Formats: sequence, structure tokens, C-alpha cells
Amino acid sequence: LFFFLKSVTLTFYLANRSEIDTYLISEEQAFDAMSQPLQIDAPALHQKLIAAKESAQQA
Repeated sequence: LFFFLKSVTLTFYLANRSEIDTYLISEEQAFDAMSQPLQIDAPALHQKLIAAKESAQQA
């Protein structure tokens, strides 16, 4: 079952790669735009989000 789901997910991504990549870029830009005020207003939350982003990029 896991292999099947992995295969379906990969197939979906490859079939929709352009749209998915565009979406991911826009979400990353939105995240980067909000990080300045968040860094000032909630520094602990900001650090958690940055750590999560870096962890996701390494995966």
C-alpha cells in the first residue's frame, strides 16, 4: 500500500509539476514576506517556523 501511494503521489506531482512548483514558490514568497513583522512581534514563533522551513528543505 505504501509503495502504491508513493507511486500515485509521484505520478500526480510529475503530471502537475509546473502548477505545484508555482504554488510552492508563491507560498515561500508569502512566508518570507511575513517573516519580518513576525520576527519582531513573536521571535520564538519566528525561530520555530524558520527551523521547520530549514528542516523541510533538507528532507
